[in-house]
Amino acid sequence: MHAIAQLAITEAAGLAALRDCYHPELGENLVDLGTVENIALASDPAAPGAGIPGVPQRQRVLIHLVPPPVANDATNSQIAAIVRNRLAAFENISATEVVLLDQPPWAPGRMTHEARTRATRTIAATKHGLIQIK
Repeated sequence: MHAIAQLAITEAAGLAALRDCYHPELGENLVDLGTVENIALASDPAAPGAGIPGVPQRQRVLIHLVPPPVANDATNSQIAAIVRNRLAAFENISATEVVLLDQPPWAPGRMTHEARTRATRTIAATKHGLIQIK
């Protein structure tokens, strides 16, 4: 077993992984979109090998997301599945629960500056029927 596989996941590693998860309609990653409210990590006492010295301990992850108002139930289910599938890549995560919050409401101010800039360009190009070729 590799030593790195025994390291517990951190909130920073979880956020980095969520940068690979894109909103299916908005095309922006969930972190830059400002949907991640918090990530909670806890050891999983029910996981195989829990509490046995020398056995890598597994963790449960609870993620609270604030979806943008454009999302519907199907989109929200898809987002939750995307997050669960991405975090399944960590062998020390036993389960991921995704909770979609109604409060606080999502607002454009939650987005990173870069994401707002990209969204503004996309909206402007779509509104005027322009396509930017790079």
